[in-house]
Amino acid sequence: MILHLLRLVWHRKRQSALLLAELFASFLVLFGVTLGSVVAADNWRRPLGFEWENAWFVQIRPSTGERRDEVMASADLIALRAAVREFPEVQAAAFIDPAPFQQSQWMDAGRIAGRRVRFRIASADDGLPEALGIKLLAGRWFSREDDGAAAEPIVVTESFARHVFDTADVVGRDATAEQEGRDSAPPPARRIVGVLADYRQDGELMGPEHYVFRRAEPASGAIRRLPRVMLVRVAPDSGVALEERLLRRLERERPGYTFQIEPLSQMRSTRNSISLVPLATGGVIGLFLLVMVALGLSGVLWQNVTQRTREIGLRRAHGAAAADVFRQVLAEVALLVTIAVLAGVALVVQVPLMDIVSGIRPEVFARSLALSVLGLYGLALAAAAYPARLAASLEPAEALRYE
Repeated sequence: MILHLLRLVWHRKRQSALLLAELFASFLVLFGVTLGSVVAADNWRRPLGFEWENAWFVQIRPSTGERRDEVMASADLIALRAAVREFPEVQAAAFIDPAPFQQSQWMDAGRIAGRRVRFRIASADDGLPEALGIKLLAGRWFSREDDGAAAEPIVVTESFARHVFDTADVVGRDATAEQEGRDSAPPPARRIVGVLADYRQDGELMGPEHYVFRRAEPASGAIRRLPRVMLVRVAPDSGVALEERLLRRLERERPGYTFQIEPLSQMRSTRNSISLVPLATGGVIGLFLLVMVALGLSGVLWQNVTQRTREIGLRRAHGAAAADVFRQVLAEVALLVTIAVLAGVALVVQVPLMDIVSGIRPEVFARSLALSVLGLYGLALAAAAYPARLAASLEPAEALRYE
């Protein structure tokens, strides 16, 4: 049966080549849309690594007359944090830069333990786990125990640990980046004190990334470049009234600064909306292209059936049932889809093999590939259903018109 279908396809090389090209392009478009959707869905269901509910973002800025890059005294930051903690509704407060869902990021890279790694990095003080609901897999968070340490303490995500050291058991290991350039300054010595399961700063749609926290706990009286963002965990159902009281208290404590307060829940909604724009745009474009492909495929098959009226009519005259003709047309389309799918799969499997796109888990890639294959078969067979029905409805007498 398959050999017979192959001969039929070969005898109509021109039409078959057109259909194959259209099906191949459809598979690539469908795979791209499916992969983006499956990756987004997989990211959404994974834990963020922190708790954004009942947490507020407090931005601290210098007054208008000061330079925006001016360092702030640690004493000022400590006083502001202490003022926030006076409120009974406030459960915790900590400094961090950049904060979750903030339109900002710090990147770093280097060769650690012989492996090149690129990662995001944030500065945070000793109270961040309580303010953000962070839980560690191993080790500990920063504390006064790190005061005066020879190496800078850092907390890393599990993905960072496994990428660099091939294990999550990295507490106490040296994570100093090797000096790669001759004229570059010697990198700071760093030592891992804790490991997080994950931390996705940009929200649910962000894929897994290597992340590192460095300590930014100010020592009394020191002048350093410290985070100007404070995260405040408040009691549930705390609203605008507490926000206004908190703002007035901060302004009284340090009149030289201005403050902006925003719930992390609101920042999360904004960030997710921004992240959904390219995904939704790609999905709409992909859906439009697939609809156009389905209509085009249906038209080409209808024209193909019309040109084969004599062949189909003669087959009916020799006793073939309408169901046999219907199945033959669908089988020919399925064969062309199979050829197009094999060519498409051979191309897209190069993506993980060549590491063109990073951060996609093998099971997610395999699930996207399987859904794309099934989707193309469904799309092609649905588009072929009406032309196949027309072919099956031809009467044997129609063949006599061509004799």
